[in-house]
Amino acid sequence: YPNPANDVINVDINTKAGGNYEVEVFDVLGQKINTVQVTGHKASIDVASLASGVYLIDTYRDGVKINAARFIKN
Repeated sequence: YPNPANDVINVDINTKAGGNYEVEVFDVLGQKINTVQVTGHKASIDVASLASGVYLIDTYRDGVKINAARFIKN
């Protein structure tokens, strides 16, 4: 959230499971834009420098993909 976004995307991981979490941002062509380590089941990702369009977010726990989402950058 928020979606659509202007400056920052916030990612909340709703699980009590431990492990190392990270979030990766991709453009619609599948090119990795950013990787963010998650602290305390929450991450804030700066998207201000991204061009307007649709982006994908994949969330990983200990290297295993656990969720995928998309957002729109205004």
